[in-house]
Amino acid sequence: KNQECEERAIIDMTKVRGQLKDVIEAQRTALEEKNEKIDLLDKSNETTNHLRQEIERHKEIENDAIIAAEEQERVLAGKDDAISELQSTISDLMKELEECKKSRNE
Repeated sequence: KNQECEERAIIDMTKVRGQLKDVIEAQRTALEEKNEKIDLLDKSNETTNHLRQEIERHKEIENDAIIAAEEQERVLAGKDDAISELQSTISDLMKELEECKKSRNE
């Protein structure tokens, strides 16, 4: 009877050992899956940060383009003023030339 009890205990311990191995394997698998998810999340965060940097870079480029366009507008406005001044000067010179011609003819 004692031997039967020992044999049953050994069989039960073997079953428990098998169940423990199954539990450990399930935990190992779950841990590997969790680590894979963490890796994916890390990659996602890297991608997100990279996209944020790209967006910032594009905003800076856009701001630089706006500043350049405003500067170009100022330059063009200055050219318009200069052209108006030159036209006025040319007109004045033409009048003077006409007066010189008249006075030479007289």
